[in-house]
Amino acid sequence: MQTATGRRTDGRRLLGLMAVLGLLSSAAIMAAAQAMASVAPVAVEAGSAGIVPGQSIDGVKLGDTAAQVEQLLGASTTMPVPNKSVLYYDPPLPFDGNISLDAQGHVNGMNTNSSRFKTSKGIHVGSSLSAVHRAYPQAKKGSTPLGPDYTLKSSDNGQPVYTFFYTEPQKYGGHGVAQIEIDLQSALGEANYPAVTQGPRRRGLPLRR
Repeated sequence: MQTATGRRTDGRRLLGLMAVLGLLSSAAIMAAAQAMASVAPVAVEAGSAGIVPGQSIDGVKLGDTAAQVEQLLGASTTMPVPNKSVLYYDPPLPFDGNISLDAQGHVNGMNTNSSRFKTSKGIHVGSSLSAVHRAYPQAKKGSTPLGPDYTLKSSDNGQPVYTFFYTEPQKYGGHGVAQIEIDLQSALGEANYPAVTQGPRRRGLPLRR
């Protein structure tokens, strides 16, 4: 039979053990919190937004400001051209293309040479022209000195918008999409759709440097 003194001793030992366990638990919680704090946040992969014909590439939308573009894609190299500016996102930056701003500083055109961005119908740089035709049978087939291409016409707040699927002879044998571009008609400086299909290149943006 345990005496009162023995019970008091056991009680003190139990309290001491509980205190030690409490300190260990607190230390473990603090260590875990510090470890979590030291882990860098995981960045959302660029390119997850894809391509929306007539609207956007990689989350950059017609009508966005330069500040909105750079908040989304990061800093760019800017080149002023008559009545507009162009934001360059050259490789290794994922966008791999140009973004045109109007005189008020809003996006009125963009293009990409990257195969990482796809439309909801699976079309991307590298897709065959026959795949473009199957995905968008309403697209108008045309040609430039650089090769055949397809154009989709849509509208944005009443303004005509064109999405171009270009080919180039040095890429994909001239039979695959080498670049995808979206332009407001105002960015092209053309009065009507037939005029847009003429000329050495229909691009609303300067050729890559």
